[in-house]
Amino acid sequence: MISSLKGVNSPGYYKFVPVANTGDYLKMSGGLPRDADRGNMWIEYPGGMSKRIRRYLLHRKIGDRSIIVVAKEEEAEPLDKTEFAKEIASILADFAQVIAIIILATGTG
Repeated sequence: MISSLKGVNSPGYYKFVPVANTGDYLKMSGGLPRDADRGNMWIEYPGGMSKRIRRYLLHRKIGDRSIIVVAKEEEAEPLDKTEFAKEIASILADFAQVIAIIILATGTG
């Protein structure tokens, strides 16, 4: 039979090899893409059960008709330096106002 890989460089169906493990199947599929979430991989077995693949357990045996799934990392929004500078300036201005009010209220200055 065949096994399926999702979320790898070359997703698709691969011939089941009884002696192959999850690491072997990942190699067959061209490895993991840059956006792969290496901490979020699992095997879906034909009976409906699934098991998480730990990085240090890539040599886990895989059964016939199983599916290896690799999740993608969530895209982080790039830091907008202008927006960040505006926020910092606003916080500092608010902080300066609080200090000025405290100074005026205590009568020191």
